[in-house]
Formats: sequence, structure tokens, C-alpha cells
Amino acid sequence: MIPSLFFCCSIQHAHDLAAVLRGHGVRVYPISGKTHPDERRRLVRLARAGEIDGLSSCDAISVGFDSPISMAALMVKPSKSGLWYRQAIGRVIRPYPAPQGRRAYQEECLDKIAAAARRGVRNGLIVKPTGTGKTRIAAQLPQRLYTTRPRLIFLVHRDELADQSADTFAAMNPALRVGIEKAGSHADQADIVIGSIQTMGLESTGRLAGFRPEQFYCVCTDEAHIAPRSKYHYACYQHFRCLKGAPDRDPEILHLGFTATPTGRHDGVGLECLYDEIVYSLDIRDAIRDGWLADITAYRAETSVDISKVASHHDDFAAKPLELTVNNRERNELVAQKYLEICRLEGMDGPLSNIGQKRHAIVVDFVDIAGKHSLVVAATLFGLRSKWNPEGKSLTQQIEQIELLEKQNPGIDLRSAANMEALHATLRRIDLLAAPEVPPEIAAVSPYGWLLEGADSYRLAIMDSTTLLVRGNTLGLWEVYESNLGVTVPVGFERSLKDAIRLAEEQIPAGKRMVLRATAKWQSKAPSESQMFLIWKRDHKVKSEFPNSEEWFEFCQERYRSGEDSFSRGGLSKRLSMLMG
Repeated sequence: MIPSLFFCCSIQHAHDLAAVLRGHGVRVYPISGKTHPDERRRLVRLARAGEIDGLSSCDAISVGFDSPISMAALMVKPSKSGLWYRQAIGRVIRPYPAPQGRRAYQEECLDKIAAAARRGVRNGLIVKPTGTGKTRIAAQLPQRLYTTRPRLIFLVHRDELADQSADTFAAMNPALRVGIEKAGSHADQADIVIGSIQTMGLESTGRLAGFRPEQFYCVCTDEAHIAPRSKYHYACYQHFRCLKGAPDRDPEILHLGFTATPTGRHDGVGLECLYDEIVYSLDIRDAIRDGWLADITAYRAETSVDISKVASHHDDFAAKPLELTVNNRERNELVAQKYLEICRLEGMDGPLSNIGQKRHAIVVDFVDIAGKHSLVVAATLFGLRSKWNPEGKSLTQQIEQIELLEKQNPGIDLRSAANMEALHATLRRIDLLAAPEVPPEIAAVSPYGWLLEGADSYRLAIMDSTTLLVRGNTLGLWEVYESNLGVTVPVGFERSLKDAIRLAEEQIPAGKRMVLRATAKWQSKAPSESQMFLIWKRDHKVKSEFPNSEEWFEFCQERYRSGEDSFSRGGLSKRLSMLMG
């Protein structure tokens, strides 16, 4: 059997699913925050040793649980939260055995943190995938940051993370005193404080009063994506005087946030309210490519359960209504059958033995009828639609193929397809010489011909060599750039796409604004020879169909005379704009 983790929506769900799986001979046992500590330790030990087939969990192993032997994450709980989802699959994408050797990205990250601090960045965000050692990087800060103050605090949001973090800091700083501040533990005299955010941030505990802010040179926040809507975090930041924009902000203290999530917006609050910039970012695909994480093979299993009317709480489904909807015998049987099917496909349908080496990590999404809800699945982590079916293939290889096809077919939305076969069928149906379309979300707020460049990225050519760019970032902001002859200069940022488009369009020279409008008269004129030649020179598809530019010119003029807008000056200008990118 494949050593697996089953992520459930409630304690009862975890117990019921485990019972169904054991009925099929699969040795899976439930674990939750209410499991007795001794029993939890026993189950974790058995899972890590491969002596059972897996664990069914409710909020017990999605954070702070390390079992590299676990190969598969079965996402039995449907979710709208990318934060929770990314944490959960992080439990299975660690390679096994662990890769050896120096991790250059950790050194690069520490160098960038130090460089940002030297240039005055006091609130910096570090974005790294789960499993790439965020705590290990934080634990090296005492050796890398020059300061006259003696103390650092590392804030964690779960008590079980405190002990693990303390062990890491102690191992990497043997000459320093490491203490834990939580419940009955105190770290008054410690050089490095591992602080439980619930203990320290709760006013009634009075714990913060025991720490003098002027003694601290760095406040680190683990899982920083939680902070924008957490009163406990704000209480700590105010006490240590590291809150961005506060009138008493201490310029001597550095505040660093660590997160694995690609998006920073929760309930309308973005991470930009706490952090000035992203000082370092490691993409999950880069970590997979370099062997620090296992590649992800994903499956999609659709159910007949209707969750469209389940209420939401914060950024995910309300727990109790969700449990009542999805925890039923029929759906749990489907989970068991799908698990057994994948075991057969992977050639691991016998008794669990030493897996030797994890070839890849497996993620199985159980997708219910969601209606208006937008579900997070493995495909969405890579910028694909939630309806995308990976069909048991490598997601990183699929997204690389799609990106290549996007470059070859600029402006065409290839991410709306359901799978690779449907995507290629779409390409066969589309006239690949047609002009790219303005995305509807842009057409609703702008009169100009903006084009989709990629996920959360838009482009507008305003002169022969100048282009405006608008891109979403990890802080939840929309960045605006102006690019001229290959040199890209930041213009600014806004909180919404609409405002970012407005800011970008303010850069358009006054004399060009009427000309660049989608309704401008020149857009409907015959294409120019220079346009047609540049497209023939740069577009490999055009060159493959037209061996010389003269045949291409004649073709364009004929299509224009027949009344096709795609071959007007405006239509070819859009295509050229994407090719110039």
C-alpha cells in the first residue's frame, strides 16, 4: 500500500473514513488534536516508520508534522483555502530519502535578508515552499545579522511547533540560550525566544510585559500569512514596536515574516499591511526542479456530493455544515476505492514495505459539486483552473508544456481547458493567426487593448519600444512597470487590479491616449508593411506556414479586404504586442 495521509474536515470524519479504509484492509488510523498525546506520539512513530498504511487527520498533521516516507496526500476535505491546502500537501512533498549537500538557496536567502536590512528594509517577507527549511533559515539569523542588541524572538502559531523550532534553533546556535514561552514554560532569560502567539498575544496572560522591546533586534513570524487578521500577532508587534507604519516603530528592530503561500490576501487584508517587500522568494517549481522537493503527480476524483450551499467562514467552508454534507458512507467508500485504484496504478497494492525512494508525491483531490464556490486543488497551485484534471501526470511537466504553448500562441487563453487533450483540441479549433482578445476583467475597466501575458499579468504596448506591465504579487498587491528597450522600471503598486490599470494608464503620453483606444480609427485601417514583416520575422507559426514575407503580406491583405478585424492594423498590433514581450 502507498503510505498516505488523509485530510478530513472533522474528528468524526477522520474516524469514519479510517473505519471504512480498515474495512478494505488498509491500516489507517484517525488522529486529531483531541487524540491523547501518548497515542498521538505512537501513531506518528508508526507512520514515520512505515508500520501502518497511513493516518486520517483533522487539524493534527497539516502543520508541523514531518513524515518523509508518506507518499500521498488524499484531500478528502474540500477547501477554498490555499493556505491550508499548501500546508497539507507540504507533508508529502518532502523527498525520501532527504537530499544531501549544501542548499545554495538557503545561503542566498540569508544574504538577501542581510542586504535588505542594510538598505533599510525593516519589514521583510520571505516566501518559501513548505519543506524547504524556513525555520533553519531563521535559526541562522543570529549568526548573520550584525546587532548590538542581544535577543531574537520567533513567533509560532501552534504549540507543537514551539518544541520543534526550539530544537532547530538550539542545534544551530549551541552558544546561545533558547527558551520557549508558552503555557507553563518561560523564556525570560533566553537569548532566543520561541513564543507561542496565543500565549504571548493574549492580553490576560500578561506575558508580553516580561519582555523589554529594546533588548530585541529581530522579530520573526512563522506562517506570516495568518498575521493580517490575528489580534494576537498585532498585540505582539505593538509591544515589540515593529508594526509597520506605527508612530512608535523602532527603527532598530527587524521584523521578518516567513510564509509558503503564494497569495497574501485574506478577507480583503493583504500582507502589505505588515511587510514592505518580498526580500526573498523561492518558487515551488524551482525547488522541485533542483530536487529539494518531490515532483507532484495529481489525480482528480469527482463526487456526487453537492456542497454548493455550504456556508463559508473566513476564507474556507464552515466546519460543521461541511462535515454534515461530505461525511457519508458513499463518499468515504469512493475515497477508499480511489486509494486502492491508485495503489494498483503505482504498483504498490500489496503490504507496505520499505519504499526505498520516493519517486514522486501523489495528491488526490476529491472534488464535489461546488457551485459558486471556488475550490483549491493541486492544479490551482500552479496557476491552472480548478477544473483542470492532471490525470495522474506530473503537474510541473504539464504547466511547462502549457507555458510553452502560451508563448507560441500569444493572447489565447489555454488555461480554460479541462485537460491536455482538451487544450490541444482548443488549439486545433482556434484560428492561430487571429488577434488576441482583451481579457474581460480588463475590458470592464479600461478603453485600451490590454492583453493577458500570463497568470495575473497584463501587457499594453504604448509605443514601438515601450510597454506597460501590471502583475499581481505575493503581498496581495498589483505592481505596475514600464518597459523600454528591455529595461523595466517600477512605477508603483495598487491594492486592486482596477487601480493598478488606472496607475499604468497615467503613464501613457497625452498625445497617445486617443490613438491607443480600442475604438481609435487607425485600428480599423489596413496593416502596415512594417507590422507584417515584424510578425513574420518573430512568429514561428507564421514562418512555418509562409516561407517568405511576401506570401505573408499577400495573405494578410487578402484577409483584411475580406473584412476580418484580426488582420486590421489594430488586430495585428495586438499580436505584435505579445510577440514583442
